[in-house]
Amino acid sequence: MRDLFIGYVESLSGSPFEKVFMDFGAPESEQLPALITRDIDLKEWCDELGMTAVFHIIIGGGGAYLASIQFLEKMRAALNSKFQMVIWQNLFGFAQFPALSRELEENCSALGLDLRRFGDFEPASLLGGQILDGIRNGYALQDYPPGARLRLKKELRENFSDE
Repeated sequence: MRDLFIGYVESLSGSPFEKVFMDFGAPESEQLPALITRDIDLKEWCDELGMTAVFHIIIGGGGAYLASIQFLEKMRAALNSKFQMVIWQNLFGFAQFPALSRELEENCSALGLDLRRFGDFEPASLLGGQILDGIRNGYALQDYPPGARLRLKKELRENFSDE
């Protein structure tokens, strides 16, 4: 699994894209700290490829909080301050857990981690459901119905304008 990641990233090194985003599932994410700590010096490898890596880590609320925080701690240890990390708080997942939200904010502040928020829409609502369906189906912005497109543009403008 880790070798596949290395090969995939190396195949992108000559691509015309300025930025490439990779979204890992749980099995791949679990292997990432091992890749960084056991297989290669990730910083040296990125430098050799002429790439800059920024790690965006999503923290879920409720039942996902502890596992998300444990993964964050593994990544902090593996990256050893050599890479930028951006922590994303899924606002919908924290809606019923204000104490966890405060804890995450306080810990990120104390550790000097960049905390950002996203996902402030209700999946059971019409617009939220359309947005999530569109994400699952790989829609481009113009593929969404007008209301969902405007709501998604608002989310992107407020939380992702620098990405």
